[in-house]
Amino acid sequence: MTSQNTPAWRNDDLEGAVIGAFFLRGADPEVMDILATLPADVFFVRQYRDIYAGICRQARIFGVIDPVLLCNEMPELAPVITDTGRKTWVKSSLEHYVAALRRNAALRDAEKTLD
Repeated sequence: MTSQNTPAWRNDDLEGAVIGAFFLRGADPEVMDILATLPADVFFVRQYRDIYAGICRQARIFGVIDPVLLCNEMPELAPVITDTGRKTWVKSSLEHYVAALRRNAALRDAEKTLD
């Protein structure tokens, strides 16, 4: 989002790219480490928060991260899940994306504190 009224911390495309990177990478060890430490509330967009919770549940219970299975589990979010694949191009970008996501969440929290 690039509107003048959009807060600097808000980046819906980044949030979608993080979700897409999880789907690209699957449940590899690095992804599992990130899932263990990344709270859902770093995602501002409710749909991404819900999808992330689904990813965590899927990884914890079944040991996989699969967008097709998640679409079956969350059919109301299937279009959003499918769209995340268009936001992520490189598997290796996950760490960078997550760092930026954490930074944006910290800025959002700081802004809330000041208000």
